[in-house]
Amino acid sequence: RPPNLHKKTVHVSTAHFESLSSARVREEQLKVYASMAAKQAEGPSILCGDFNFCSYRNYGDADGPLENDVLARVLSDYTDVWTAMKRGDDPGYTFDSERNSNIHQVEQMRYDRILFRDRSRRPGHATSVGLIGTEKIESIGMHPSDHFGILCSFHL
Repeated sequence: RPPNLHKKTVHVSTAHFESLSSARVREEQLKVYASMAAKQAEGPSILCGDFNFCSYRNYGDADGPLENDVLARVLSDYTDVWTAMKRGDDPGYTFDSERNSNIHQVEQMRYDRILFRDRSRRPGHATSVGLIGTEKIESIGMHPSDHFGILCSFHL
C-alpha cells in the first residue's frame, strides 16, 4: 500500500530502463509504466530512476528524433523535476566522466530523472532538486557509483 502523507496517497515508482541503442524497447517500457499509472485516479505520482537516454541529446550524437521526446508522447502529464526547477547553467549530468572517476570513457549525459505528476485538487510541487554522490568516498577513494543520484524535496 502506498504511503499516506498529509492525507494524500503518494505513488512512487523506480525504474532502470533498457540500456543504450534500444529506444524502441525503452518506449515500450515507458508505456507499461504509463498503463499502470493511468489506473491511479488522483494524487501525487513520482517516477524516478535511470532512464538510459539523455534529456538533451542522443547517445553518440546519433541522428534521428531526440529519444527524450518519448516522454512528451507517453507521459505527457508528468514534469521532469530538474528541467522544471531551472537549475541555472547546471545541465544536471548524472553520468559525468569529468567529475566521476568511475567512468572510463568520455561522456556527459543526464540519464537519471525524477518525473512528477499530481492530479490532486490541490496539487503539490517540487521545492528543491540537486545531485548527490558527487564526491569520492574518502575511505575507498572512489565515487559511490558511476551515476550521481538526484535528491528532490516536494511540497504535497
